[in-house]
Amino acid sequence: MKLSDFEIHKRTSKNEKKAREMIVLKMLPQENVPKNQLKTSYEHLSSSDLHVIAEAVSVRLHAFDKEYPAFLPHAVMAIMEHPNLAKNDRYHLECYCKMFELDWRMDSHYTNLDQLLFKKPIYLNS
Repeated sequence: MKLSDFEIHKRTSKNEKKAREMIVLKMLPQENVPKNQLKTSYEHLSSSDLHVIAEAVSVRLHAFDKEYPAFLPHAVMAIMEHPNLAKNDRYHLECYCKMFELDWRMDSHYTNLDQLLFKKPIYLNS
């Protein structure tokens, strides 16, 4: 049975996705939140919660001097994948990731260079 790359990636990244979601949930500052309003799942994060997390991550990227811990690209990926993330927060975090060269999509690795550099160009009129 042949599977598409998307299906293979979906099956193998299922456990990684849960771990990424837990990292993002742990990033939410909860010291000022009443006990009855604590966020217990990734799906319950609101746009304002994600705004706080995205701001906290983006302004601290310069502190790593481009030597990021292994969990950080996964955390940024989970933030970007959340459906409640506002477009301006997505753009803001994306700009900071580009500026400080954080490869959160994990597509700039040297093993992907053949796909990035030697890909046949797609022309609209052909």
